[in-house]
Amino acid sequence: MTSFTAGTYTWKDSAYREFMMEVLRNLEPRFAKQGSTLVEELDCNDEIIFCYKGEIFFGYELNKQRHFCIKYQNGCVIGAYGCTYNQRSNHIVYANSNSDCQFIRKTNWKKILDIDEQIAKNFKRKILSDHLNKVHFKIELDKKRKIIKVLQREDYQGLQVLQPKQDSNMMKFIKDMEDQ
Repeated sequence: MTSFTAGTYTWKDSAYREFMMEVLRNLEPRFAKQGSTLVEELDCNDEIIFCYKGEIFFGYELNKQRHFCIKYQNGCVIGAYGCTYNQRSNHIVYANSNSDCQFIRKTNWKKILDIDEQIAKNFKRKILSDHLNKVHFKIELDKKRKIIKVLQREDYQGLQVLQPKQDSNMMKFIKDMEDQ
């Protein structure tokens, strides 16, 4: 989830205002029906979805069973990390209720990022930070806990789970955080 207020910009800043107006101009409506899967593991992220009404679950699949460990109510952003950094999804996103959303296509998002280099840099950093702290680390921790439980079972025979590759952007961000 990303809050999309990167940096210390205000609407009085003309570059930020132009950037945000382009985001708003490119939004398209989307409705997510209760029980629908918005994103599967390994899906290409072709859009950023802004859900402003409804309940959205984030999770993963382990041994062909879905596990949801993050819940957002009336506000979350889906796919910002994948669209911005050209990464496939490492998690599942599920609409637990009828949800009203808006979305922006990846091609339009990439053009908007070209409007102002500094604003784009701040947004990219915020998107990466939010993805790591609000989604990635939480899902990976829950997944590791569930894997340990499965491995300890007497009837354990095998394990089927997606292990995300190490993204260089993610690793650089983590190193920068450690250096601070």
